[in-house]
Amino acid sequence: MGLFNKLGGKPKYPELQDDNPLANQVEQIKQPLGSLMEQVKDPIEIIPDTKQTYVFIGKPPKKFGIAWIEQGEVKNFQLVAKEHGMSPSQMLACSQKLGSAYEHHQDDQRFTAHVANRDVVVTPSAELAQELDQIIREAIS
Repeated sequence: MGLFNKLGGKPKYPELQDDNPLANQVEQIKQPLGSLMEQVKDPIEIIPDTKQTYVFIGKPPKKFGIAWIEQGEVKNFQLVAKEHGMSPSQMLACSQKLGSAYEHHQDDQRFTAHVANRDVVVTPSAELAQELDQIIREAIS
Protein backbone atom coordinates (compact mmCIF):
# COMPACT_ATOMS: atom_id res chain seq x y z
CA MET A 1 0.00 0.00 0.00
CA GLY A 2 2.81 2.41 0.77
CA LEU A 3 4.21 2.04 -2.75
CA PHE A 4 0.94 3.18 -4.30
CA ASN A 5 0.75 6.15 -1.96
CA LYS A 6 4.26 7.27 -2.90
CA LEU A 7 3.49 7.04 -6.59
CA GLY A 8 0.17 8.81 -6.15
CA GLY A 9 -1.73 5.83 -7.48
CA LYS A 10 -4.82 4.34 -6.01
CA PRO A 11 -4.53 0.82 -4.60
CA LYS A 12 -6.84 -1.81 -6.03
CA TYR A 13 -8.88 -3.85 -3.60
CA PRO A 14 -11.04 -6.86 -4.37
CA GLU A 15 -14.68 -6.18 -5.15
CA LEU A 16 -17.07 -6.67 -2.24
CA GLN A 17 -19.24 -9.57 -3.36
CA ASP A 18 -22.98 -9.65 -2.68
CA ASP A 19 -22.66 -12.87 -0.68
CA ASN A 20 -20.19 -11.27 1.75
CA PRO A 21 -21.93 -10.27 5.02
CA LEU A 22 -20.26 -6.84 4.69
CA ALA A 23 -22.36 -6.19 1.60
CA ASN A 24 -25.46 -6.25 3.80
CA GLN A 25 -23.88 -3.76 6.22
CA VAL A 26 -23.03 -1.44 3.32
CA GLU A 27 -26.57 -1.80 1.97
CA GLN A 28 -28.02 -0.75 5.33
CA ILE A 29 -26.16 2.59 5.28
CA LYS A 30 -26.42 3.29 1.53
CA GLN A 31 -28.90 6.15 1.90
CA PRO A 32 -27.03 8.25 4.51
CA LEU A 33 -23.68 7.37 2.92
CA GLY A 34 -25.00 8.43 -0.49
CA SER A 35 -26.18 11.74 1.00
CA LEU A 36 -22.73 12.33 2.48
CA MET A 37 -21.07 11.44 -0.80
CA GLU A 38 -23.19 14.09 -2.58
CA GLN A 39 -21.62 16.69 -0.27
CA VAL A 40 -17.99 15.59 -0.62
CA LYS A 41 -16.00 14.65 -3.67
CA ASP A 42 -13.00 13.30 -1.76
CA PRO A 43 -12.31 9.56 -1.51
CA ILE A 44 -14.41 7.69 1.07
CA GLU A 45 -13.39 4.76 3.25
CA ILE A 46 -15.87 3.14 5.60
CA ILE A 47 -15.25 1.01 8.67
CA PRO A 48 -18.51 -0.79 9.48
CA ASP A 49 -19.17 -1.81 13.08
CA THR A 50 -22.15 -3.08 15.01
CA LYS A 51 -23.13 0.31 16.52
CA GLN A 52 -22.02 2.71 13.79
CA THR A 53 -20.01 2.98 10.61
CA TYR A 54 -16.99 5.26 10.63
CA VAL A 55 -16.25 7.22 7.46
CA PHE A 56 -12.82 8.58 6.56
CA ILE A 57 -13.11 11.39 4.03
CA GLY A 58 -9.99 12.28 2.08
CA LYS A 59 -6.62 10.64 2.37
CA PRO A 60 -5.92 9.24 5.81
CA PRO A 61 -3.72 9.09 7.79
CA LYS A 62 -2.52 12.65 7.03
CA LYS A 63 -5.21 14.67 5.25
CA PHE A 64 -8.69 13.56 6.19
CA GLY A 65 -11.94 14.28 7.91
CA ILE A 66 -14.01 11.78 9.83
CA ALA A 67 -17.69 11.23 10.27
CA TRP A 68 -19.84 8.34 11.35
CA ILE A 69 -23.25 6.97 10.56
CA GLU A 70 -25.26 6.07 13.61
CA GLN A 71 -28.92 5.01 13.47
CA GLY A 72 -29.16 6.24 9.89
CA GLU A 73 -27.80 9.70 10.72
CA VAL A 74 -24.45 11.16 9.63
CA LYS A 75 -22.43 12.78 12.43
CA ASN A 76 -19.59 15.12 11.48
CA PHE A 77 -16.68 14.99 13.93
CA GLN A 78 -15.86 18.69 13.60
CA LEU A 79 -19.43 19.75 14.36
CA VAL A 80 -19.77 17.32 17.28
CA ALA A 81 -16.42 18.45 18.67
CA LYS A 82 -17.46 22.11 18.51
CA GLU A 83 -20.78 21.29 20.18
CA HIS A 84 -18.82 19.71 23.03
CA GLY A 85 -16.57 22.76 23.40
CA MET A 86 -13.35 21.29 22.05
CA SER A 87 -10.67 23.84 21.26
CA PRO A 88 -8.86 23.79 17.90
CA SER A 89 -5.76 22.36 19.63
CA GLN A 90 -7.83 19.57 21.21
CA MET A 91 -9.40 18.82 17.83
CA LEU A 92 -5.95 18.68 16.23
CA ALA A 93 -4.66 16.30 18.92
CA CYS A 94 -7.69 14.07 18.43
CA SER A 95 -7.23 14.14 14.65
CA GLN A 96 -3.61 13.04 15.12
CA LYS A 97 -4.75 10.12 17.30
CA LEU A 98 -7.31 9.13 14.66
CA GLY A 99 -4.59 9.26 11.98
CA SER A 100 -2.31 7.09 14.12
CA ALA A 101 -5.08 4.55 14.66
CA TYR A 102 -5.59 4.42 10.90
CA GLU A 103 -1.85 3.92 10.34
CA HIS A 104 -1.81 0.97 12.76
CA HIS A 105 -4.38 -0.73 10.55
CA GLN A 106 -3.07 0.16 7.09
CA ASP A 107 -2.40 -3.48 6.32
CA ASP A 108 -5.91 -4.64 7.28
CA GLN A 109 -8.04 -6.28 4.63
CA ARG A 110 -9.97 -3.89 2.39
CA PHE A 111 -12.59 -4.19 -0.32
CA THR A 112 -14.10 -1.92 -2.94
CA ALA A 113 -17.87 -1.37 -3.01
CA HIS A 114 -19.96 0.75 -5.37
CA VAL A 115 -22.21 3.31 -3.71
CA ALA A 116 -23.93 6.23 -5.42
CA ASN A 117 -21.98 5.65 -8.64
CA ARG A 118 -18.63 5.86 -6.84
CA ASP A 119 -16.13 3.40 -5.47
CA VAL A 120 -15.87 3.26 -1.71
CA VAL A 121 -13.19 1.44 0.26
CA VAL A 122 -14.63 -0.89 2.91
CA THR A 123 -12.35 -1.87 5.80
CA PRO A 124 -13.89 -4.61 7.96
CA SER A 125 -11.72 -4.04 11.03
CA ALA A 126 -13.48 -4.33 14.39
CA GLU A 127 -10.21 -3.36 16.08
CA LEU A 128 -9.92 -0.13 14.09
CA ALA A 129 -13.58 0.67 14.74
CA GLN A 130 -13.04 0.14 18.48
CA GLU A 131 -9.98 2.42 18.48
CA LEU A 132 -11.83 5.14 16.60
CA ASP A 133 -14.79 4.83 18.95
CA GLN A 134 -12.58 5.12 22.02
CA ILE A 135 -10.68 8.14 20.67
CA ILE A 136 -13.83 10.00 19.70
CA ARG A 137 -15.78 9.15 22.86
CA GLU A 138 -12.88 10.24 25.09
CA ALA A 139 -12.50 13.47 23.13
CA ILE A 140 -16.15 14.53 23.37
CA SER A 141 -16.86 13.41 26.91
